[in-house]
Amino acid sequence: MSNHVHLLAAAAGGSQLAGIIRDLKKFTSGTIHRKLVGDVSESRRTWMLAIFEEAGREQVGNSGFQLWQQHNQPLLVDTAADLDRVAEYIRNNPVKAGMVCVPEDYVYSSAFKPGLLRLEEV
Repeated sequence: MSNHVHLLAAAAGGSQLAGIIRDLKKFTSGTIHRKLVGDVSESRRTWMLAIFEEAGREQVGNSGFQLWQQHNQPLLVDTAADLDRVAEYIRNNPVKAGMVCVPEDYVYSSAFKPGLLRLEEV
């Protein structure tokens, strides 16, 4: 989505999901910040940096840059029916937002060639 992320995840092997989400936010915000600072050809660079830096100044404990909100909106998914319902909601979110006509057309979704979503290496 253009302004938020839906993540359906589970922690395994004694890991805590809160820690995984914290690390994901830290890694992605640092990567995006470095890329924005370094890529002068990015047309949205100036206003994006200004927005993220303003948000960073408003929150105690930030280093002057904030991409993610401080909170999450977790849902407990503990039945197969819940899992199907949440997965369907996530797949259809870009359709509901009018970004695509069918879930499979949204390239940043697992509905787009399931299992083949590739992340850029840094």
